[in-house]
Amino acid sequence: MENYLAELEQLLHQLHHSDKEEAMNFYREYVMDADLVTYEQCISELGTPKQLSRKILADYSIKADEKSADDTTSKNPRSNIKLIWWIALALLASPLAFPIFIILVTLAAVFFAFLVAFIAVVIALTLSGVVSAIIGVSVLLQSIWTGLYYIGCGLLILGIMLTVIPAGIGLLRWLIDKTAQLSKAIYRRFTDKKRMHREGK
Repeated sequence: MENYLAELEQLLHQLHHSDKEEAMNFYREYVMDADLVTYEQCISELGTPKQLSRKILADYSIKADEKSADDTTSKNPRSNIKLIWWIALALLASPLAFPIFIILVTLAAVFFAFLVAFIAVVIALTLSGVVSAIIGVSVLLQSIWTGLYYIGCGLLILGIMLTVIPAGIGLLRWLIDKTAQLSKAIYRRFTDKKRMHREGK
């Protein structure tokens, strides 16, 4: 039992000290109340220390996310990405949740592809705007109207980019936030079903 709890404590190094102590105290009491004496009994009841640590980290990440949602109106995309990551790892720890994990990984891949495509489009359009303006300046001495046309096109493209970039960043933040909400809902539903199944035994 002590080996199990020691392993669990090592795996919870990413939690704040107070949260880690709270979780460890809870599971020490749980193990003692359930009269789990051996390492194998702990594994059969709680899963491996790695599986349990992923669940604890996901639970604390959700709790921290909900607390930050109460404190502020706009959430940090990094905290949402961290939340999605911990939930995905917690779901991966359970073989029954593997299809759900695949869905979350697919969503993450789609968002990553969207981000890469957005960055590529921004770079391409910015370069085309700059090149068009440079061509316009170089042609300006030969033909004023053609030069002004190219300069105007270049400035128009750069102006459009200045409005598209904030909109794209806002859309990306919104997508990350919605994915985090979906991840939390999936995780809660899965853990509720798992708890009901365990209580039904």
